[in-house]
Amino acid sequence: MDTAQYLRQCAEEDRAELNDYMRGRSPSTTADHGDSSFDYYMSHDVRHVAPFPISTCLIRGCAKPGCTRTDDLSLCPACKAVCYCSHEHKRLGRPDHRLACTKVKKAQILFDKESRFLRNRVGSDIFEETNGLFCRRDTLGYSTACVALAKTLLRSNNAASISLAMNHLVKLLRLQRSDPMGVSDVIPALYLRLGQDQNAFDLCYWWATTGQEDFDWLNHRGLFLDLQNADAFGEVAIFTSHGISLSQVIAITLVKIRLVIDLQSVQKARELAGPYFPQEVFDVILEYVTYSSVLNSSAHVKQEDLTERITSLREQIGVLHRTVQQANPYFWPALLEPGDNLTAQPSLYSPGDKGHMQLALQNNYNAWTESPGAIDVIKSYQNAH
Repeated sequence: MDTAQYLRQCAEEDRAELNDYMRGRSPSTTADHGDSSFDYYMSHDVRHVAPFPISTCLIRGCAKPGCTRTDDLSLCPACKAVCYCSHEHKRLGRPDHRLACTKVKKAQILFDKESRFLRNRVGSDIFEETNGLFCRRDTLGYSTACVALAKTLLRSNNAASISLAMNHLVKLLRLQRSDPMGVSDVIPALYLRLGQDQNAFDLCYWWATTGQEDFDWLNHRGLFLDLQNADAFGEVAIFTSHGISLSQVIAITLVKIRLVIDLQSVQKARELAGPYFPQEVFDVILEYVTYSSVLNSSAHVKQEDLTERITSLREQIGVLHRTVQQANPYFWPALLEPGDNLTAQPSLYSPGDKGHMQLALQNNYNAWTESPGAIDVIKSYQNAH
């Protein structure tokens, strides 16, 4: 099976999956909802794609529904993309995991086939990030298979699968610095879903400051994505210039929002618990009331009064909100009410149009829904404007 055959098979399986999903919906969930009816889905050709795998809480432990164990886990031996805490839970979770497992295995087989093809044709040196050999035309099959594998992995909302997908895309980006597959628009949101806010910010900051038109994309021996620990509290002017990736500005906005929410939690905890606990105990409390990994190594959280810092971040969020609104006026309304945009498959799009919004929404949506309170912040900005 080649890449094209695999993608056609995926489309057929997705179509069957959605048809089963729609047949399983009870009349009470479809009859009185206008545009959400079965006829609407069928007439608008949405049947050609599977339902978007919306997540409000990324599974970080055992994949068996209802299990919360996060230690002593083992990977599914077939797909190696989800974890279980015991053989019994793997057996019980198999019915829910079987379809996803099969799809990942097929995508992995195709990816391995394309990898072997390149190694046999060019040599193993082609996968060295500094030699620039991935500019060759015959790497397209590998790149396409890599992205297809990542997309398949991303349909499972668990940390092991998301991490595996992200690692594949980061590797591909380092092999193809000019990013013809557009994976630099996908990676920041995956970092955020995994709680790696600093990595997300660093990638976007590097792209905004260094990865512009004058960067020597063909020099694979030069430094690439070498920025670490950029100031996530800093000003946002660099993210507002023309030509900056919409998805990356959206990711930066979420980084800032998560910082604000965390600082507000720290401020509240300090008011309620600070006077009654020694600092070492209060530091432990902070680990439970904060979400952004940026705060773990930040001196900003040590400040007694965080009001000024919170105010500054809110102003930055306002600037980023306007930047996204100007770049694509469809995005923020779609984030609040995504509708069919999560399953749309735009074949052609231009910056600022609806198709561009749909791709950005699909890249970023779960990072937002997995960030408690983040969408409410955007809702408040939308209502104020």
